[in-house]
Amino acid sequence: MIDLRGVWLPQIIGYAELIADESVLRASWFEHDRSRTSVTDFDELYEQIFGGLDVEDQLGLAVDEFHDDPEIVRLVSGFIDALRKLDQIVVKSGINHQPERILASAEWFAVRERANELDVYAVRRKYRSDLTDNKPTVVSIR
Repeated sequence: MIDLRGVWLPQIIGYAELIADESVLRASWFEHDRSRTSVTDFDELYEQIFGGLDVEDQLGLAVDEFHDDPEIVRLVSGFIDALRKLDQIVVKSGINHQPERILASAEWFAVRERANELDVYAVRRKYRSDLTDNKPTVVSIR
């Protein structure tokens, strides 16, 4: 079983930071700069969060683990829901490999808003104390 507080949540928060800032993703997606993230495109971002971190199952467990802080669960859930909605649009419209269209979409804006809310809360509540500590790496829990 994965350590939700020590591994899973910091990784989710790291992805939220990555998305909220967006500059690293832009460098990776448009300039093929792989020096700061392994997230090479939207499909990879989705796979790392939904596959590697098994967010669907772990989010259910997080409700119990973070019973003392339901706000963090609400914010993570909102972030995940926004990503899921964006994925549905990306798949439906076939723009998987068109980062300019993804990043210009209203759904991406919603994802960034949820990511920023989560990131700010995480820093305030000291789930992450430094803005550069928890850049996501690929951690598979399966």
